[in-house]
Amino acid sequence: MIAFTKKHGSARALLDFLARHMKRNNSVIVSNTALAEILNMSLSTVNKNIRILKDNKLISTARTGSASIFYLNKAVVSCVKDGEIKAFKLDTTVILSEKEIKYQVKNMATREELSNFEIN
Repeated sequence: MIAFTKKHGSARALLDFLARHMKRNNSVIVSNTALAEILNMSLSTVNKNIRILKDNKLISTARTGSASIFYLNKAVVSCVKDGEIKAFKLDTTVILSEKEIKYQVKNMATREELSNFEIN
């Protein structure tokens, strides 16, 4: 791992960040944009580092909406039907950047708006 760190220092920093925030199933959900903001890296550097980590088989990823699920191993409980994986059950940590939190709060409905909402 020392040689890897010397060659790919920022990829190692990304790996360390992900590992530090993973729970029992070794997984974390975070967008590449949030990683760039939190780690003070450009988005292209984050994307490059993710490729390096995947190419070196240090992480695996899956998509969920606009974020990625990162995990160090395949310790996920899968739902298989007819030989195909239909879903994954993950006990994970979700990380939002400050900008993502502000966006979520800005777009949340108020209680008043929800009280006026009718289900037909």
